[in-house]
Amino acid sequence: MCNLDELKNASLDFIDINTTECINKESFLNISFNALCEILDLHLSCAEGIDIVNATKKWIAANNPEASKIFEIFKHINLSSISGAEYNSLLVALNSYFIPENLVEFVKEQENAQNSGTENRACRTIKNVATIEKGAKVIEGLCYPDSLPSASEVLLNGEINLDEIVYYNRFSEKPITIQLGRPYFLESLGSSLYFLGS
Repeated sequence: MCNLDELKNASLDFIDINTTECINKESFLNISFNALCEILDLHLSCAEGIDIVNATKKWIAANNPEASKIFEIFKHINLSSISGAEYNSLLVALNSYFIPENLVEFVKEQENAQNSGTENRACRTIKNVATIEKGAKVIEGLCYPDSLPSASEVLLNGEINLDEIVYYNRFSEKPITIQLGRPYFLESLGSSLYFLGS
């Protein structure tokens, strides 16, 4: 049976990679408020900031949410990525949803968010995709001791145990190689290396 969390994460990964196409689909206007906020929390590095803002404006026009929800939506968007003219155009568009006091409050909230260094979509918590749960496996590499079930379980279980190691085959000179469960755009790559001297 398909795990719903895995299906949801796979869908979000697909949207993250194909942002421009997804946000321009008519069906984008039919997603829920919560789904919209989750999508806006993604990196969305494959789309321009103004395109994301424009798609969000279309969603707001189609769904007519209350002012408090519009405030919440834009907490998930990095508006510093758009120009001053584009920001002013956004305020004009939102004017039909806010009373003047709300609009002033919206501007203040955005300024506070930028000045406080609030985490935005460009600096999300890094997600580890090299795990057994996500289908990653070691396709080149030997484990020590030999009694261990597999190199994958040693290297990709999220734990560090210096009594259990994965090393490359010095006779074939093939490096330790990890295959991920599906294609990803990687923003960073980290590893831990240990030198075990005699």
